[in-house]
This record gives sequence, structure tokens and C-alpha cells, in this order.
Amino acid sequence: MVRPTSEPHDVLVDKEGKVWYTDFGEMFIGKFDPKTLKLVEYPIKKFKDKAPTGLLSIEFDRDGKIWFDTMYQGSLGCLDPKTGKIDYYPLAPEYNDDTVQLNFTGLRHDVDGKVWTKSVGTQHIFRLDVATNKWERFHPTDYLPEGAPKNAGIYQVISDSQNNLWMAEFTQGHLGKIDAKTTKVTWWPFPTPNARGRRMNIDDQDRIVVTEYRGNKVAVFDTRAEKFTEHELPARTYPYRANFDRNGEIWASTMHTDRVVRLDPKTGTAVQYLMPSDTNMRTVFVDKSTTPTTFWVGSNHDHRIVKVEPLD
Repeated sequence: MVRPTSEPHDVLVDKEGKVWYTDFGEMFIGKFDPKTLKLVEYPIKKFKDKAPTGLLSIEFDRDGKIWFDTMYQGSLGCLDPKTGKIDYYPLAPEYNDDTVQLNFTGLRHDVDGKVWTKSVGTQHIFRLDVATNKWERFHPTDYLPEGAPKNAGIYQVISDSQNNLWMAEFTQGHLGKIDAKTTKVTWWPFPTPNARGRRMNIDDQDRIVVTEYRGNKVAVFDTRAEKFTEHELPARTYPYRANFDRNGEIWASTMHTDRVVRLDPKTGTAVQYLMPSDTNMRTVFVDKSTTPTTFWVGSNHDHRIVKVEPLD
């Protein structure tokens, strides 16, 4: 990395093989070319001088543009990789107080023109109309089933093909949905009690791959059948995020063992890849365009990006 203080958190790989990442501690998005080893950083605008800096999530939309959150700065952003132009969408002033920490985006605005996000401070969900710059606010944890914690917290949000929003509840363990058309809220408990849902990915069949951080499992939720399938991981791995590769295997980043886990869901067989150094693994990007599949992850404690290339 260019700066010794950089903290790569979420990592993406574009169609040209360039690696993009967010800086968890400062206001930068980075682009790294593995072929030339060239690194370019894009400075990100600050909106609140006294608020902490740093970015967390980064995702492609259907047009290949990169959306990101600015956490305590209270804005979403959209970077065009072709031009380097960045558009900003600060939260409406009536909602944008000192409790705001925007994390994650729901990005199927090609369906209805709206982008979702959430705030950690109050557990509100927000929906932005990109064309009008108008914001809506929701509080879906109010609709958790009886017996759920009163202070329940949502970790990640993600959109399905209809731009319905899906939410991983982290305090106890539920998966939730806000219907994009009716705004009805529905929650499903994980089969494993107190599983603590964390990060998610969603495929083109609207299947959600969600990690059970305390449950030490990866769950796949078929949103059409409304059915969970759970997969046990090696002991004490505490997965952060997982995704399918093109062969149907599941790759997971782990928080406690410095190992990437590769799981065959058909057999339950797991292979673990030890990182070259202490790696605080967060999000995972499974590159399905390579043979064999490659795996990218950021290490935000030692300013590195790690690539895993299996031999088979």
C-alpha cells in the first residue's frame, strides 16, 4: 500500500482484473493493478470535520459503477471507474445527526431507481430515490418476533433481484426482509439459536449466503422457498463473509484463525488455506472468472491485500 496507515477492508475485482478496496480508517478508495503493480487512490470527500473518517463497504451496481458508504460522514458515494468521477448522496439533514453511521448498500436501483442503506447508531434503514435525492426512513427491528432482544442490531443489508431489502440481524440471529413495494417487514430466525448473522452475498437465483458468526456456520437462504440450509465450518473459525464460486463451493473469510475456508456443501469437506501473516480478514471476493477460482481479501490491520490461488 502507498500509505502505511491504509486499512483495506472490502475488496472487489472488476472485469479487467483491477482490485478495488475501501480504506477503513481514512477517506480513500484504492485501485490496484496486479499485472503492473500500479496503485491509484481516489480521495473521498469529508462531510463532517469532527466525525471519524473511513469507509467500510464497496459494491458494484449493474452498470459497473462502485457504490460505497462513508460511515460517520453520513453519505453514500458512487464512483465511475471509467472516468474517476464520484457522485455523493448525503443523508437528508433531518436524519443526518451525530448518531449516523452509514454502512452497506442495497443496489438494485435498476429495478425502481432506489438505493438502500442502514445506520448503525439508531438501526434505521434508509432508502434513497437517486433521481429526486429524496430519502425514506424505516425501523424494521420494531417488527422482530417476540422474545428478540430489544436492542437488536442489523449488520449488513443487501438487495435481491426485485430490490427487496434483506437484513442480517447480529445481536441474536434473524434474517429479515423489507418488501420494496409494500414496505412490509418479515423476519426468519436462523435454525441455529443465537447464530448472529453477519455479512451476506446474493446470487442470480436470489439465494443469500450469510455467515453465522457465533454459530460458526455458513447458511444459504433460498428467498423463494423461504428455506435455510446450514453448513458447519471448522471449529472456532468465526466466519465474517462467504460466497459461492462457479463450481458451487463456498469460500469464507474467518476472523480468528488466519485461514480461508473452502467448503464443499455437497460433502461437508473443508479445506483451509493459512494466510502468510496475521490477517484480519473481513469481506471476501471470489473471482469466478479465473481457472481455478481465486480469492481476494483485505487485511485492515497490516495494510495488505491478500490473494489466494488454489492449485485445483
